[in-house]
Amino acid sequence: MTERTQNLARANQELRDQIAERKQAEAALRESELRFRQLAEKQQRGFLGLLTYWRRIVLRQSRL
Repeated sequence: MTERTQNLARANQELRDQIAERKQAEAALRESELRFRQLAEKQQRGFLGLLTYWRRIVLRQSRL
């Protein structure tokens, strides 16, 4: 192989490596976003349940 061909082959391999790294980073980001979204949804449901509970307590106390 000529020097130019070797340089091109090396550059192509570096690009393939970068693409693979980016794909791994994108997959990790999607997984992280999913976990965050699930956590946020659980917290929202828990918070709404707590608000409902507090409202019931306040209504009961106001009736006394």
